[in-house]
Amino acid sequence: MCLVIAAGGEVQLEQLDDAGREWFGDGPSGQAIGWLGHVLAACADPDVERDWIEAMVAALEREVALGRTERSMLLVKRGEGVMYHASRSANRDSIARHGLDWRLMSASPGIAGSAEAEWPGIFLCTDLEGALFFAGMPGPGPADVWSARVDGLWLEGAPDADGGGSDDWMIALQPIGPDRIELVRRDVMHDSWLSG
Repeated sequence: MCLVIAAGGEVQLEQLDDAGREWFGDGPSGQAIGWLGHVLAACADPDVERDWIEAMVAALEREVALGRTERSMLLVKRGEGVMYHASRSANRDSIARHGLDWRLMSASPGIAGSAEAEWPGIFLCTDLEGALFFAGMPGPGPADVWSARVDGLWLEGAPDADGGGSDDWMIALQPIGPDRIELVRRDVMHDSWLSG
C-alpha cells in the first residue's frame, strides 16, 4: 500500500498485480480499480491538475519498472524556487557544460560512492545545509554544491526521506540544464561543513 500525497487530500493506492497494470485506490472522491491514471483521476480531489496525475503515473510506473515498490508514501509536486545538489568536484566541468544529468555519470563516483545513478533523477535538498551535509560525506576527493532553479519542474520525494513523503529531499525527474544552475560552494572536504 502506498499513500499518495495530493492537493485536496491523500489517496491510498495498492498495486494489485506484479506488472502494475491493475491498481486499487481510495481517496477524497471515492474508490476505483483499474489502470493507475484512471484510479488517480477517479479517487483524487476533482480539482487536482491533470499534469499532476501524469507526473504521478510516470513516477509510480518508473518504480514498478525498477522493481522498487516498497515505498510507503509518494509526494510528487511542481518545483518552486531554488534547491541544492552536491556532486564530486571532479564533475564540475561536465556539470557546468551539460547541467545536472544523472545519465552522464562517468568514471567519477556519485556523492554516496556509487558507480552508477542510484535513481533516474537528480537528488536535491531544500536548503544549503542539507547539500553541505552530503558534500561532506567521505569519498574520493572534495565535493561541490550547486544551486538549481526548479520552478515548473516535477519533483518527487526521495525514497529514503520519510518513506518518500518529505519535501526536504527530492528528486528532479528530468535533467536540469546549465541555464538553471550555479556553483555555490567549491571543494567541500569531508566533514568541513561542520566547522562553518
